[in-house]
Amino acid sequence: ALSRAGRKGLSHERIAMRPLASAALLESLTGDSEGLEIVWGSLPDAWGDPSLLRQVWVNLISNAVKFSAERAERRIEIGADTADGEVRYFVRDNGIGFSDHDAESLFGVFQRLPGSERFEGNGVGLA
Repeated sequence: ALSRAGRKGLSHERIAMRPLASAALLESLTGDSEGLEIVWGSLPDAWGDPSLLRQVWVNLISNAVKFSAERAERRIEIGADTADGEVRYFVRDNGIGFSDHDAESLFGVFQRLPGSERFEGNGVGLA
C-alpha cells in the first residue's frame, strides 16, 4: 500500500474532514472499545487528496486506539487548531506516549518506538 501510494497521482479537492475522520474512526475500532471516550473538536474542511488523507486519519486514529488500549479509561481527542493562519489537525490520546527525542523516528519506515514491541504493527503506517 505504501508503494502504491508513492506512485499514485495526487488529486486536489475540497474535503469535508469530519465525515472522513468519522469513517476512519469506525474502521479503527476493530477490537474492544470498552471505556473509550471520543472527544470531537472542530474539523474544518481541507484541500487535498481524499484517499491519502483518509489513510492518514486511519493510521493516526488506529494508533491512538491501539496505544491507549491498556488504560482503564481511554480518551481520544480528534480536532484542529489554527495557528499563523494554518489549520493543524490532531489526534490526541492518553496512551503510552513517546518522548520528544523519539518523535522524529515516528515517520520513518519500519521505525518502532521503544516499548511498542508488545503492540501489533510493523512501523509502516505513519511513513
